[in-house]
Amino acid sequence: MPRKTFTERETRVLVSMKLLASFWQRCLPAESTSSDEIEHLLGLDAAGLVKARFDPPTRKRTGELSIARAVVLEVTAEGLSALVRARRQQPSLLEDMPVRKARRVRPSGASTDEAPGQPGLAGPGKISNRW
Repeated sequence: MPRKTFTERETRVLVSMKLLASFWQRCLPAESTSSDEIEHLLGLDAAGLVKARFDPPTRKRTGELSIARAVVLEVTAEGLSALVRARRQQPSLLEDMPVRKARRVRPSGASTDEAPGQPGLAGPGKISNRW
C-alpha cells in the first residue's frame, strides 16, 4: 500500500502531536533547548495544549529572533483530548505514541482527615468538609 503524502500543514500538526505525546510521557516540568521543538511548543502553548514558559527572545547577528529555552510545565486537559483525537484519527501514524495512565494530584490545601490516596473522601469514621 503506498504511503500517503502529507501537506506541509499536516506534517507540522503530526510533528506537534508527537512532541505533545513525548511531553505527556516525561516527568514535568521538562526543558527543551531545540529550536525546532521550541517552535512547535510556541504553537502548542498558544493553542492551550500545554502550559510552558519561554526565555525572552534574543536577536542573532543575522537579525533573526531566537528563543534559547522552553520549560513545559503541564500538558493541559485540552492537550490530552487532542492526543486522544489524533490517535483515533491517525492510528497507524501515532501507533508508537505511548498511552499513560492519568496521574492523581492531591489538591493544595487538602484536609489531613482525608482517606489516604482518596482526595475529597473522609477517612474511616470521619466526615469530609470539602464537599
